[in-house]
Amino acid sequence: MRKVLTSFLFVLFALVATAQSNSVVIKGFVRDANDRALVGVLIQAIDEEAATVSTQGGTFELRVTPYCRRIKASHPGYADMEAEIDGSIILFRLKEDKKAEKAEISAAKKEAREKKKAERDPRKGRWFASFSLAMPTIKEPDNLAYGFMVGWGSNKVIGGYAKGVFGGDMESIKTSSDDIINSTDGCFGAMRYYDTPVRSRYNALTAGVLLRMACPLHLYAGVGTSWRKVYYGDAISGDTYYISDMSAPKVAIDMGLMWKMKWFNVAVGSIYTPKIGFAGNISVGVCF
Repeated sequence: MRKVLTSFLFVLFALVATAQSNSVVIKGFVRDANDRALVGVLIQAIDEEAATVSTQGGTFELRVTPYCRRIKASHPGYADMEAEIDGSIILFRLKEDKKAEKAEISAAKKEAREKKKAERDPRKGRWFASFSLAMPTIKEPDNLAYGFMVGWGSNKVIGGYAKGVFGGDMESIKTSSDDIINSTDGCFGAMRYYDTPVRSRYNALTAGVLLRMACPLHLYAGVGTSWRKVYYGDAISGDTYYISDMSAPKVAIDMGLMWKMKWFNVAVGSIYTPKIGFAGNISVGVCF
């Protein structure tokens, strides 16, 4: 058993000695243009698989075959450098690679721009809430209806919205004797109410879809109901009466365009109701 162990150790030492005799250790330093040690620089033999990295002090040791003639140093941000093996200690003095540095800076800036663009991209799905104004008539533009517009929009799927405006006074209108006589309120049967002014308050509720056309422009379209609360004034007594049959809800069609950005949105459109007409509206709000 002892002879076997002795023979094994002898063969092992012989193999190690042969390997040592068939390799060469290359030593050297790596510095930058200001003579500062560079750490982590890749040192590799050309046409061989041998490689190592520089230490904290910028030194390195690389074991190669006796047939190796050149080695190379490479490090991010610096131009690659080659050196010929001549038996002396090798000094690599790496120079900054301006092109690589510019490329890295450009890539970092591009990444930052893409990230910022993605954050404010209005094509992403977002909720929005807006304050709405509606103008039931152009004859008296100061009589506005106030309300809201809320919803959710995205470029990948169809979004939706809901809108409501209330309280805008429409212009004074004239009624015929038939309108007065056929009113559900019996007090209007008297002809003395003929041809006296009527006031009506505009109200509308609509809901529909929101479809992206081209970033950041969206089209919205919906249906709902619109109604007027009509009031008739008694020219003699000065009293005001509510005409219920002229105030029945009617179908309303709502359409417009929305400009949706990162944090805010603006929508412009119109609500059309038969026998009432168009009511232009604008909404301004925030996205979140």
